[in-house]
Amino acid sequence: MILTETPKRQLVSKLVTWGHWFTLCNIIVAICIAGIYLFSSALPETALGLFYLIANWFSHIGFLTFFGFVIFMLPLCYLLPNSRFLRAWGSTVAAFGLAFLAFDALLYTRHGLHFSPYSAEFIRQQTDTVLAGLKFHQIIFLLVSFFAWLLFQLLVANSLWQRIERLQKLKIGLPISFGFVTLFMFSHIVHVWADANLYQPVVKQDNMFPLSYPATAKTLLSKYGLLDIEQYRTKKTLQFNNQFERISYPKSSLFCATNPDKKAVLILVDDALETHIERSSPAFGKMLPQHFDLSTSKIAGIKTALYGLPEVFHANLSNKSPILLQLITASGQQVFSYSADDTVAAFFTQHNTVPVQTQSESGEIPAAVNNGLYILHVNASQAEQWIQENNGSTPFLMTYLNPDTRVPAYTNLPVTISNELTSHQDIAATLINYMGCAIQDNLHSTGENLLSGARNWIVSNQQNKIIILHNQLRTEVDPSGNYQLYNLDGSPQNNVELNIPLLGQAIKLLSSFSQAK
Repeated sequence: MILTETPKRQLVSKLVTWGHWFTLCNIIVAICIAGIYLFSSALPETALGLFYLIANWFSHIGFLTFFGFVIFMLPLCYLLPNSRFLRAWGSTVAAFGLAFLAFDALLYTRHGLHFSPYSAEFIRQQTDTVLAGLKFHQIIFLLVSFFAWLLFQLLVANSLWQRIERLQKLKIGLPISFGFVTLFMFSHIVHVWADANLYQPVVKQDNMFPLSYPATAKTLLSKYGLLDIEQYRTKKTLQFNNQFERISYPKSSLFCATNPDKKAVLILVDDALETHIERSSPAFGKMLPQHFDLSTSKIAGIKTALYGLPEVFHANLSNKSPILLQLITASGQQVFSYSADDTVAAFFTQHNTVPVQTQSESGEIPAAVNNGLYILHVNASQAEQWIQENNGSTPFLMTYLNPDTRVPAYTNLPVTISNELTSHQDIAATLINYMGCAIQDNLHSTGENLLSGARNWIVSNQQNKIIILHNQLRTEVDPSGNYQLYNLDGSPQNNVELNIPLLGQAIKLLSSFSQAK
């Protein structure tokens, strides 16, 4: 007896084959669209990281596209085996699906996030804003563009259907499937190893593509003794991703007005620490005994003082004014500034401060000031002259710019510090609160308000390392979670255990401002 397929089974088989070819074409298009994610992120610096990126790019996007075929088209090939309907339906699903992928890629490029229930409200607000600004002809253009895209899908679907008999004779389905499965397995195996070893060139790609949940297998590896789970958790706690597209500054909207009757002066002394200024004079007010400048340059020290954030964030703040300056000017006051350094003066001017003129060729800064904030970038002689003429009558905070050292700091503000650690990162929060605006420090700064502060540790960064000062110790943590402990004088300290809860808290504070790539 010779068994032959029924016409319906033949049609179903033909439709399934057409569906696979149609899906393959859209996988290629989807991979091209997903290239947008790569261009909006920094490429890995290692060969393994780059191989993982390529494998994950092709296999993950291919899997998502094929999964769409399995969910939205394959069942209908059996339930409604009508070629015209399926070609129209498949083209519509593909057009919407790839348009949504392009939308998500642009969303990731601009805001560093993917479409999800957590971002839905933000996307709705952004969409309302964009739509409100669209003109009628722009809306028509968008609609025409989508229908052109849908027409393209229909042309591909029909072209494949007309050639399906020829395509069925090509025996390339198995090699293509094998290639994608191999890339898929390779990417997940590499990620399991990278996650266990916290290998940053791979791990930091976790959020690059939408709906990406790479395998970790931490429980399985620890079960068979291949991974020390406690050591893993400790190392992961100490990691900080210093590669990010943008930062949250401030972390939420701030609503606060400063007191228009208040005035204060911030003096940043750009000179050698050993000066002839008599610091024991009552005019100097209170000394901050353990104040640190953890920046790597003087201009970075100035930005740290005004932004309240370490320099790992400064490059992403170039188009944003410090919250300290924003709040004061928004309250109707002015921010005055002085610097003889062209670079520093340009930075002040960029953020709408009013230049202060010196009184003579000697460069004396007027001691009498109006209400508002004055920022003076001066040398030791000018600082001494101002201190003597002011004689404690104007609220001020003075410190020095000397990268990566403990520096003198003085103030006549009612600070509550005794022997606690302070740094340039505390300056912005202190002046904001002194000027009458009581907002949470951690919304805009990694420092704290010294008028009521009680924290006895500092977290900052230098190049790619996290720096934590606490209990007369300096802890340095690299991006992989490796750490070294030193005394504050720079000598190695090997007899003290790492304070993991404190370091986790410090790095969490830094990470709260970052939006990783």
